Amino acid sequence: ELEWRRPASYKIAMGFLTAFARGFKQLSGPVRATIFVAVAGTLFTLSMSAVRQVSPGIHIFEVVLFRSIFGVLFMLPWIIHQGPAALRTSRPGLLALRGVLAFIVSVSLFSAALLMPLADLTAINFTRPILTSIAAILFLGEVVRLRRWTAIIVGFIGNLIIIRPGFQDLNPGVLFVLAAVAGQTWNSINIKILT
Repeated sequence: ELEWRRPASYKIAMGFLTAFARGFKQLSGPVRATIFVAVAGTLFTLSMSAVRQVSPGIHIFEVVLFRSIFGVLFMLPWIIHQGPAALRTSRPGLLALRGVLAFIVSVSLFSAALLMPLADLTAINFTRPILTSIAAILFLGEVVRLRRWTAIIVGFIGNLIIIRPGFQDLNPGVLFVLAAVAGQTWNSINIKILT
C-alpha cells in the first residue's frame, strides 16, 4: 500500500495558517468584519476588472463557467479532506435555489461590468447590506432599532444619488446590478435558513 507523505512546504504553510488564524481570532468581531469586507471589496473589484478584460472575446456564460470551475478547484482540497459528507444537506431545494441564484447573480454582475463604470457598479453592489437588513426584518423577524434604521435610510439615499433616477437616462447596467443585489440578498437569507 502506498502512503502519501505531505511535503515540507505543507507543514510550513499549515504552520503559517494556524498562527494567522490564532491571531485573527483574537481581533474583535467588528475588526474582523472590516477586514472581511475590505478583502471582499478588493476581490470583487479585481474580478469585475478581469471580466471587463476577457469579455470582449468570451461570452458571459463562458466567463461564468470558468469562474465556477476555478471556484470548485479552490474548494476541492476542503471537499477531499471532509469527504462526501461535506456535500450532504437536509434542505436540497434551498441549496438548489442558492445555486440558481448564484448563477443569475454572476451573469447579472458580469453583464453590468460591460455596461457601466466599475465605481458605480461597486457602489450599487454595496447596497446589499441595506436590502439584506430589510429582508431579515421581513423574513427572519429580526428586531431593528433606530440606529440601524438610520443607517438603512442614509444608505438608501446614497444609492439613489448614485443611480440618479429621473436626472439622466437609466443605464441598463444598473438594472443588472440591482437584479444581482436582489439575488445576493435572497442568498444571504437562504444561508441563514440553511445554517
